Amino acid sequence: MLYVTTFKNSSGLQFAMAGSALTLAGVIVLAPLLSRPFVNLCGRLAVRLAGVSGKLARENALRNPRRTAATAPP
Repeated sequence: MLYVTTFKNSSGLQFAMAGSALTLAGVIVLAPLLSRPFVNLCGRLAVRLAGVSGKLARENALRNPRRTAATAPP
């Protein structure tokens, strides 16, 4: 966004802001859909490394993908 704001006209800034808003909306919509496969893959590793604790963590994360996506770091 900083690169776009160096232009003299404001249409570049508006374009960058619209792109940023669409990217954020896309991440918010897609995060719950993508969290299940990601947790499933990482959960297998957690089960091997942590045993019962890893299994509980995996099952808890898979139980509600929206909650998992909301608490994941950006």
